[in-house]
Amino acid sequence: MPTDIGKPLPAFLQRLWTEEHADVMEVKAAMLAGIREFFISDGWLEVTPVPGLTTFAGACEDFSTLFALDYFGRTAHLIQTGQQHLELLVGGGRFDKVFAVNQSFRADKRFESRRLTSFTLIEGEARNLALSDIQDAQERLLRAVTHAATKCSSFSRFARRDSWLDTVAEGRLPRVTYSEAIGELSARGFAIGFGDEISGAAERLLTDLHGPMFVTHFPAEHKFFTMKRADDHNMTLSSDLLLPGVGEVAGSGQREDDAERLVRSLDEFLGDESRRRELRASGVDDGDAAASFAWYLALRAASPIVHSGFGVGFERLVQAVCGLGSIADAADFPRSATQLSPDEAA
Repeated sequence: MPTDIGKPLPAFLQRLWTEEHADVMEVKAAMLAGIREFFISDGWLEVTPVPGLTTFAGACEDFSTLFALDYFGRTAHLIQTGQQHLELLVGGGRFDKVFAVNQSFRADKRFESRRLTSFTLIEGEARNLALSDIQDAQERLLRAVTHAATKCSSFSRFARRDSWLDTVAEGRLPRVTYSEAIGELSARGFAIGFGDEISGAAERLLTDLHGPMFVTHFPAEHKFFTMKRADDHNMTLSSDLLLPGVGEVAGSGQREDDAERLVRSLDEFLGDESRRRELRASGVDDGDAAASFAWYLALRAASPIVHSGFGVGFERLVQAVCGLGSIADAADFPRSATQLSPDEAA
């Protein structure tokens, strides 16, 4: 930290100019380089970032966290996921696997230890991969990125004897279904039942039991309509990657390749009353919401291929690997409901 300044440093500079944050920055750089090295060596093509402005089709399953803005008289949104845009790029057949490093924006007023309103999202999409294949890809990516982190000289500050990092290299991570996870949590006194969301606290309890793991086959109402249904049509071919200390760091799934089933899933998704209320609160009417997905339905009708994808919250991954107490410590310029410039505190 500079010492030749005649007055005390502002608090935001005290945070940014510490040796600890400098170490975080170097570990982050090593991890991002490791991510790109993995994807390239594994045959994935990096594509330019998905545009930050999009229609309603750039949303995730939680419509209440959309940032809406006026776009020359039309309602646009800051993008939450580039999934469907990436699907366009593998649908034509020349490229089997693509990835992108994007920003994701969530209008979430909760400031928790693992939430930001703007964060880096690493997304990959691949044709001819089923759910188990995309989970394998995430395991390989996790091994590559944790290896890159631990080889960085600055990681010594964060190395811990109780770390879970060594277990990542030992083989296949546990894959526990949503139904099994609910049973395990309930048996240990956690107040949860089938159909409930698995909270961050519940995710951390599961990782206490299993270490790094996947929770798979979530109920359809928990996931985006693009998730392919399992044999039990109330469940989806989906999974969340959970890491100790933070819980979910990645979401993934096999995409619905049956065009007719996809149309029905969209109707069910948009017909949910809680989502309809979220739509109205975001200034989007039912007709506009359905129209926003017309191009995606046309894509799937033209390219009915087996395909899967995933998205990794990079700052949350950094938080987990380094054992940081807050995701804000993994971001150089954290954004929350109370932070819009570097000098504003959480």
